[in-house]
Amino acid sequence: MFGKRDDRGGVTVMGGVKFHAIKVKVTPSGGIPPTGEVPCDIEPIGNAGGGSVKNNKITLDSTEGPFCIQFDLDNRLDWDADPIWIKKNNCPNNASSEPDQIWVDKTPSNGVLTVMNMNVGSPCVLYYRLNFTGGRYWDPIMENGGGNLFRL
Repeated sequence: MFGKRDDRGGVTVMGGVKFHAIKVKVTPSGGIPPTGEVPCDIEPIGNAGGGSVKNNKITLDSTEGPFCIQFDLDNRLDWDADPIWIKKNNCPNNASSEPDQIWVDKTPSNGVLTVMNMNVGSPCVLYYRLNFTGGRYWDPIMENGGGNLFRL
Protein backbone atom coordinates (compact mmCIF):
# COMPACT_ATOMS: atom_id res chain seq x y z
CA MET A 1 0.00 0.00 0.00
CA PHE A 2 1.28 3.45 -0.86
CA GLY A 3 -0.23 5.24 2.12
CA LYS A 4 -3.22 5.52 4.40
CA ARG A 5 -6.38 7.59 4.41
CA ASP A 6 -6.58 10.38 6.92
CA ASP A 7 -9.81 11.66 8.48
CA ARG A 8 -10.20 14.32 5.76
CA GLY A 9 -10.28 11.84 2.85
CA GLY A 10 -6.71 12.57 1.73
CA VAL A 11 -3.85 10.12 1.63
CA THR A 12 -0.60 10.71 3.47
CA VAL A 13 2.44 9.18 1.82
CA MET A 14 6.17 9.69 1.43
CA GLY A 15 6.99 12.20 4.12
CA GLY A 16 3.55 13.77 4.49
CA VAL A 17 2.84 14.62 0.81
CA LYS A 18 -0.93 14.81 0.23
CA PHE A 19 -2.50 12.89 -2.63
CA HIS A 20 -6.12 13.10 -3.76
CA ALA A 21 -7.97 9.90 -2.86
CA ILE A 22 -10.48 8.24 -5.18
CA LYS A 23 -12.01 4.89 -4.25
CA VAL A 24 -14.31 3.04 -6.62
CA LYS A 25 -16.33 -0.16 -6.42
CA VAL A 26 -15.91 -2.49 -9.42
CA THR A 27 -19.05 -4.62 -9.85
CA PRO A 28 -20.04 -6.92 -12.75
CA SER A 29 -23.00 -5.37 -14.59
CA GLY A 30 -24.39 -8.76 -15.61
CA GLY A 31 -23.49 -12.41 -15.46
CA ILE A 32 -19.89 -13.55 -15.05
CA PRO A 33 -18.67 -15.64 -17.98
CA PRO A 34 -16.20 -18.51 -17.42
CA THR A 35 -13.59 -16.55 -19.45
CA GLY A 36 -13.31 -13.35 -21.52
CA GLU A 37 -14.69 -9.86 -21.01
CA VAL A 38 -16.75 -9.08 -17.90
CA PRO A 39 -18.56 -5.74 -18.35
CA CYS A 40 -18.48 -3.92 -15.03
CA ASP A 41 -19.79 -0.78 -13.39
CA ILE A 42 -17.43 1.60 -11.61
CA GLU A 43 -19.11 3.62 -8.88
CA PRO A 44 -17.40 6.09 -6.55
CA ILE A 45 -17.18 5.29 -2.86
CA GLY A 46 -17.32 8.68 -1.16
CA ASN A 47 -15.98 11.92 -2.61
CA ALA A 48 -13.68 11.88 -5.67
CA GLY A 49 -11.62 14.95 -4.80
CA GLY A 50 -9.81 16.53 -7.77
CA GLY A 51 -11.70 14.43 -10.28
CA SER A 52 -14.92 12.60 -11.00
CA VAL A 53 -16.28 9.12 -11.59
CA LYS A 54 -19.19 9.05 -14.06
CA ASN A 55 -20.44 6.59 -16.67
CA ASN A 56 -17.75 4.04 -15.75
CA LYS A 57 -14.97 6.55 -16.46
CA ILE A 58 -12.51 8.14 -14.05
CA THR A 59 -11.69 11.75 -15.02
CA LEU A 60 -8.85 13.62 -13.34
CA ASP A 61 -8.94 17.42 -13.39
CA SER A 62 -6.07 19.29 -15.06
CA THR A 63 -3.34 20.58 -12.74
CA GLU A 64 -4.63 18.32 -9.93
CA GLY A 65 -2.82 15.39 -8.45
CA PRO A 66 -1.23 13.15 -7.70
CA PHE A 67 -4.06 10.68 -7.09
CA CYS A 68 -4.27 7.49 -5.06
CA ILE A 69 -6.96 5.43 -6.81
CA GLN A 70 -8.29 2.29 -5.17
CA PHE A 71 -10.32 -0.31 -7.07
CA ASP A 72 -12.48 -2.30 -4.61
CA LEU A 73 -13.41 -5.49 -6.46
CA ASP A 74 -16.81 -7.15 -6.01
CA ASN A 75 -16.42 -10.42 -4.07
CA ARG A 76 -17.76 -12.48 -7.01
CA LEU A 77 -14.43 -11.87 -8.81
CA ASP A 78 -10.77 -12.17 -7.80
CA TRP A 79 -7.76 -10.21 -9.06
CA ASP A 80 -5.34 -11.97 -11.40
CA ALA A 81 -1.64 -12.16 -10.43
CA ASP A 82 -1.08 -9.34 -12.98
CA PRO A 83 -4.14 -7.24 -12.06
CA ILE A 84 -3.82 -4.20 -14.34
CA TRP A 85 -2.35 -3.28 -17.72
CA ILE A 86 -2.20 0.37 -18.81
CA LYS A 87 -1.56 2.03 -22.17
CA LYS A 88 -1.93 5.58 -23.49
CA ASN A 89 -4.37 6.20 -26.34
CA ASN A 90 -5.49 2.61 -27.05
CA CYS A 91 -6.41 -0.62 -25.29
CA PRO A 92 -3.58 -2.77 -23.96
CA ASN A 93 -3.64 -6.33 -25.30
CA ASN A 94 -0.62 -7.51 -23.31
CA ALA A 95 1.16 -6.59 -20.09
CA SER A 96 2.04 -2.91 -20.34
CA SER A 97 2.41 0.13 -18.16
CA GLU A 98 2.87 3.90 -18.28
CA PRO A 99 5.36 4.53 -15.46
CA ASP A 100 5.49 8.28 -16.16
CA GLN A 101 1.74 8.43 -15.34
CA ILE A 102 0.81 5.48 -13.12
CA TRP A 103 2.55 3.42 -10.47
CA VAL A 104 0.85 0.17 -9.48
CA ASP A 105 0.92 -1.80 -6.25
CA LYS A 106 0.57 -5.22 -7.92
CA THR A 107 -0.43 -6.91 -4.68
CA PRO A 108 -4.12 -6.20 -3.97
CA SER A 109 -5.08 -6.23 -0.31
CA ASN A 110 -8.52 -7.48 0.79
CA GLY A 111 -9.83 -7.19 -2.79
CA VAL A 112 -8.52 -3.61 -3.23
CA LEU A 113 -6.03 -2.73 -5.99
CA THR A 114 -4.17 0.56 -5.42
CA VAL A 115 -2.58 2.71 -8.12
CA MET A 116 -0.93 6.14 -8.03
CA ASN A 117 -1.79 8.38 -10.96
CA MET A 118 0.59 11.33 -11.20
CA ASN A 119 -1.56 13.18 -13.83
CA VAL A 120 1.51 14.91 -15.30
CA GLY A 121 2.35 16.24 -18.76
CA SER A 122 -0.17 16.76 -21.54
CA PRO A 123 -3.78 15.59 -21.20
CA CYS A 124 -4.22 11.97 -22.32
CA VAL A 125 -6.57 9.03 -22.23
CA LEU A 126 -5.26 6.01 -20.36
CA TYR A 127 -6.82 2.73 -21.35
CA TYR A 128 -6.49 0.14 -18.65
CA ARG A 129 -7.40 -3.50 -18.46
CA LEU A 130 -8.46 -4.92 -15.13
CA ASN A 131 -7.50 -8.61 -15.07
CA PHE A 132 -9.45 -11.17 -13.06
CA THR A 133 -8.79 -14.86 -12.46
CA GLY A 134 -9.96 -17.37 -15.05
CA GLY A 135 -8.83 -15.25 -18.02
CA ARG A 136 -11.56 -12.67 -17.35
CA TYR A 137 -10.99 -8.93 -17.80
CA TRP A 138 -12.59 -5.52 -18.34
CA ASP A 139 -11.28 -2.50 -20.30
CA PRO A 140 -12.39 0.88 -18.91
CA ILE A 141 -10.68 4.27 -19.46
CA MET A 142 -9.22 7.07 -17.36
CA GLU A 143 -8.95 10.64 -18.65
CA ASN A 144 -5.90 12.44 -17.30
CA GLY A 145 -6.29 16.21 -17.44
CA GLY A 146 -2.50 16.56 -17.16
CA GLY A 147 -0.63 19.61 -16.04
CA ASN A 148 0.22 18.49 -12.50
CA LEU A 149 3.78 19.63 -11.82
CA PHE A 150 4.43 17.35 -8.82
CA ARG A 151 7.34 14.94 -9.16
CA LEU A 152 8.81 12.58 -6.58
